[in-house]
Amino acid sequence: AAAAAAAAKEAWIGQAVQVDRDGRAFYTSFRKNGDVFRLKDCATLKPETEAADPYLAQIVSMWQEPGGDMMIKGPWLYRERDVPKGKAPKNPPMGAREVLLSDWCDANPIESVMQRASILFSAAPPPAGLDPP
Repeated sequence: AAAAAAAAKEAWIGQAVQVDRDGRAFYTSFRKNGDVFRLKDCATLKPETEAADPYLAQIVSMWQEPGGDMMIKGPWLYRERDVPKGKAPKNPPMGAREVLLSDWCDANPIESVMQRASILFSAAPPPAGLDPP
């Protein structure tokens, strides 16, 4: 049990690349649960309830607060069901496995990160027939 708890512990990789005037130390990568997370990686984050799907976010900043809290910040990725009714793309419609990159960013503790998420980014919609029914 102690080994599992130690493996889940978050740790920075390398030295801080910047310290701002508020004393926050910024990094480019961290390790958690055996996964390495780097800037621009996507991750699943713990939802409020176990019954809910994990949140999806892209990591664009990571830092340690002067008090020791490890944080990430980045835009959310939304599934079609997360998009307000009538706001999801219609032509072409979203595929079952597609997500939308939002411009809404939030800071979250690294302890809320569950695992890496494999997200392929595209400037254009994928060809028809690529998404399973």
